Amino acid sequence: MTTRGCFAAGLLASVLLLHAEPGLAVPSFARQTKLPCNACHTQFPELNSFGREFKLNGYVLRNIEGLESKSAKGRSNLDLPLIPMLSLMFESSLTQTQRAVNACTVGSCNSVADRLGRTQNGTIQFPQQISMFWGGEITDHIGAFGQVTYSQNGGTFGMDNTDIRFADHIEFDEVPVIYGVSLNNNPTVQDLWNSTPAWRFPYASSAVAPTPAAAPIISGRLAQQVAGISAYALWNDLVYVEAGAYRSAPQGITGPLGGQNASNLITNTAPYWRLALQKQVENQYFMLGTFGIRASLLPGTAAPGGLPQSNLAQSISGPANTFTDVGIDFNYQLTLDKNSITVHGAWIHEYQNYSNLFVSLGGAQHGSDSLDSFQLAATYHLGTRWGFTIEPFMTFGSRDNCVYNGGTCAPGTTIAAVSPITGSQNGLPNNDGVTFEIDFNPWQNTRLALQYIYYYDFNGAHSNYDGFGRNASYNNTLYLLAWFAY
Repeated sequence: MTTRGCFAAGLLASVLLLHAEPGLAVPSFARQTKLPCNACHTQFPELNSFGREFKLNGYVLRNIEGLESKSAKGRSNLDLPLIPMLSLMFESSLTQTQRAVNACTVGSCNSVADRLGRTQNGTIQFPQQISMFWGGEITDHIGAFGQVTYSQNGGTFGMDNTDIRFADHIEFDEVPVIYGVSLNNNPTVQDLWNSTPAWRFPYASSAVAPTPAAAPIISGRLAQQVAGISAYALWNDLVYVEAGAYRSAPQGITGPLGGQNASNLITNTAPYWRLALQKQVENQYFMLGTFGIRASLLPGTAAPGGLPQSNLAQSISGPANTFTDVGIDFNYQLTLDKNSITVHGAWIHEYQNYSNLFVSLGGAQHGSDSLDSFQLAATYHLGTRWGFTIEPFMTFGSRDNCVYNGGTCAPGTTIAAVSPITGSQNGLPNNDGVTFEIDFNPWQNTRLALQYIYYYDFNGAHSNYDGFGRNASYNNTLYLLAWFAY
């Protein structure tokens, strides 16, 4: 039997032995493998052990007929599935915040003028987004997961998460080693676990509700704006190591990069690393790991928190600001007959070092700051259709009146301006609260979700955090989602 045949047989045998709860997977992979979505997922995109193996091995497991061609020496040079590996996803949602999101600029958000000028609450997005996926085997050892998305907010199509990888197997002293290379556009999108930012809970969220301004750069700030390559290996199904690097590759911008046409450009390369230990013990799975990235970014026209900083427009060619993110994460899965429990958690510490020029222009109050974030998500899967998740979260860090207030400042001065809703009056990035979610999966490719986010602190304070009378609780969000994939 060929190496590929052994791999396919092994994975198919494994999935028959694994107990997996129903999930919502990309239908492309289900068509290619002739396996139901819950072979790889508890609920999409949360992977079980078989799903991690499928991704680790390059998405190449195939159980459908293909168009094959071989050279005169018997070497395969073409192997295309007869069914195109394409699928679609549709999301529609309703978002209701405790208080309407408005842009009051004077006085209190409880004033008569504010009440008369409130914007619409109860926002319906139809669609919130539509995505086309392309994924599966390209050759015996190369496979891909790709996504192109239309979002209602942007009104345009754009490249979304993409992971193209090569994978193979070798043995050292009869110890199996799986190794490969990933080409991707979002740090941690290639990761096998649901504790790192690209695939962690909440798996879907409102596109219109206010969100905290502060987050480590690895938590989405570089997503779809970079291209990276990393090499990985799994030794004896126990030790996973990965190392790679990223370069800026922003969408919608012509080269060369520079001038006024881009911000947050990486100087040279940004190294990325990942180390994890995993173990399956009967019906329990354990993983403990660490990950991180170090990126030196040219600030351009955007401040570290993503807020406008017009007086930084000329600094794009100046000294870079350096961000070093170091994370510790874990995964735990427990199978209980027809039910299961999954717990994912991650703590990320970010070291922020700002250039003297950036500080002198009012981009930051201090030459160095720090930011920490923590998330813990626990899900109980009841039977084949229901999921109940609770996720406490927390972000805290150094006080910086220039980075987080939404206005500008200079050394030794106080806040010059604060942005309503998005700014922090006291210059703190602190946010904490809890997310609750109930999922109902009437079919494996359909999900109805009810999500509620409660904030105790938002952008640095519990009450009047932006100086315009808006409390953290005003951003409490009720979110209803309808999700379909085909």
